[in-house]
Amino acid sequence: MNEIRVRRDLAMETRDGTRLMADVYFPPGPGPFPTLLYRVRGSKSSGFIIGAILLNPVVAAERGYAVCIQEVRGRGSSEGEWEPFVHEEDDGVDTLEWLVAQPWCNGRVGSYGTAYTGFASLAMAATGHPALQAVVVAVSGVSPHDGWVYTNGGFELGWNTFWTYLTATESLRRLPAEPGEKERIRTVLQADMESPVEVVNRLPITSRDALAQLSPHYWEWLDHASYDPYWEKVDLAARADQFTARVLSITGWWDNFLGAHLQLYRELANRSPTGADQSLVIGPWDHFTYVNVVPTMAGARDFGPEGMAGPAITEPLALDWFDRWLKGAPEGATTRPGVRYYAVGGGGWQETPLWPPASMVTPWYLQGGGGLATVPPAPAPPSTYEYDPADPTPTRGGRTLMPTLGPSGVQDQSELLGRPDLLEFTSAALSDPVSVAGRVRLRLWAASSAVDTDFAAVLVDCAPSGERWLVADGFLRARHRNGFGRTDWLTPGEVVEYTIDLWDVAWTFAAGHRIGLHISSASFPRFNRNLNVALPPGEGTLTEAVTASQAIYHDPDHPSALLLPQV
Repeated sequence: MNEIRVRRDLAMETRDGTRLMADVYFPPGPGPFPTLLYRVRGSKSSGFIIGAILLNPVVAAERGYAVCIQEVRGRGSSEGEWEPFVHEEDDGVDTLEWLVAQPWCNGRVGSYGTAYTGFASLAMAATGHPALQAVVVAVSGVSPHDGWVYTNGGFELGWNTFWTYLTATESLRRLPAEPGEKERIRTVLQADMESPVEVVNRLPITSRDALAQLSPHYWEWLDHASYDPYWEKVDLAARADQFTARVLSITGWWDNFLGAHLQLYRELANRSPTGADQSLVIGPWDHFTYVNVVPTMAGARDFGPEGMAGPAITEPLALDWFDRWLKGAPEGATTRPGVRYYAVGGGGWQETPLWPPASMVTPWYLQGGGGLATVPPAPAPPSTYEYDPADPTPTRGGRTLMPTLGPSGVQDQSELLGRPDLLEFTSAALSDPVSVAGRVRLRLWAASSAVDTDFAAVLVDCAPSGERWLVADGFLRARHRNGFGRTDWLTPGEVVEYTIDLWDVAWTFAAGHRIGLHISSASFPRFNRNLNVALPPGEGTLTEAVTASQAIYHDPDHPSALLLPQV
């Protein structure tokens, strides 16, 4: 009889004396075994966390792996103070040293995780520790400054509010406060979580009383809007040359961490000694698809059985990857280096040795009167709109995760048409399909009456029936247009060239459809609204805010263009 054994509450002491707690699942037999490490932000006893996200440790044990599930510092029953991102490298290395010293570990270790646990796995890989041979991460971040807390200079208000309040509930139990004060904080926290719309509308956005003691990092993040040494020390992409573990990276076209996975892929391919051995899988998913009741839905679009997400797809991919690199069994491992991606509307799952596949970047130029065409624009006055911070353009789907505030993924944008703060540019109806696979960018010439403002861009598929389906979205805070480590205010009225990154996608615009582009100056509440004044993101109210007059140029001297990688 094959029996899976579990040892509960094993303590490991870090270099500073902090005890981290773990459960270990053992396969049948005497060992030693290749070992998988899963460092979790929540409870190691949670059935959802350990078995319903990426892979089930019981299944891994049946495959011959010992599986160590450890609670990170300051979470669950582990000691220490919870400081997001800060301790994961050192604590991860200490855990690896502890693992390889155990008689049941054969010295070959793999690690896996999603979201924060994925970051914890990559933090170990960034140290180049020789015991860590393979890593599997899904829907996770790499550089917390760009793609987690901020994206292209904008503070991710919806995601940070959701995630910070979620982790604050975990911190409340451990808070060293008098019973009366603890109850007061509990009451305020509960009220805030029951009123998420009211919370994100508060100005200044630092006014989060319930988080003052539970999540002090929220204020630290707002104090460091630019990329600086605070972020550099937790930037894993900056140390891609130290990665020696082979990385399998799994994400979705509308996951809020898609940009991080693409950045990791590019950095490892260019700088890691094992970069050629990595694998990238991109499905038709948003972040919530993995745990959705219908795990084939990405927003309002259902991709059917072929678009299935969750452990049904990630578990066999991960275990095959570990078999390849921890057991030396490539002949039985179907998960191999390269890129597997889902081409929406253009053939389903595809494979290519490198991302992106061969394509030609085609400029689709913005035209006077709201057109979009492959011919350069004729002379025309700029298109204009007013952006009022008191009524910001709302987020409608896209690459975000804020389930208490609105949906993500593929959503119809047509309900936003007619807003005075949004411009639409569309092509003529396509006579032939247009397939796009790769990085989408917008080269935009624009002027603003303000010293700072935002520009948001959404690539849409305009259906003959009138829907505008979100394909990809991008955002840029003007003050960070020359780099996220600096702040450059605008000269009001000056025409400036911007490059807005809409990240990557694989999508076919069908014949009879039109390619569309929406331009606005907000995506709220995904990003904190720009008050159009020279203030840090955490400061200011509508009293200080000003309305910005925006001008989008599209003429021979200012050829604004949507850059599509056409296959």
